[in-house]
Amino acid sequence: MLGKEISLPDIVWSRLNAAWAVFFMACGVANLYVAFWMPQSVWVDFKVFGLTALTLVFTLLSGVYIYRHMTEEQKLGK
Repeated sequence: MLGKEISLPDIVWSRLNAAWAVFFMACGVANLYVAFWMPQSVWVDFKVFGLTALTLVFTLLSGVYIYRHMTEEQKLGK
């Protein structure tokens, strides 16, 4: 989807895709751990606040990663 708007080498997209896949798998494992080993109130807080914050931070880091690999023309919006 974003490849039409931002032109980056295929390796950059592949790494970003793999990073998101690993991130979601890690979130799933963390969710299972918290769900089965912590009280329900902790799990609810983790789901609502913890995973939301982690996703926001990872999204920002993805933006930084994309920005680092953009050409100067793309950075200037030309």
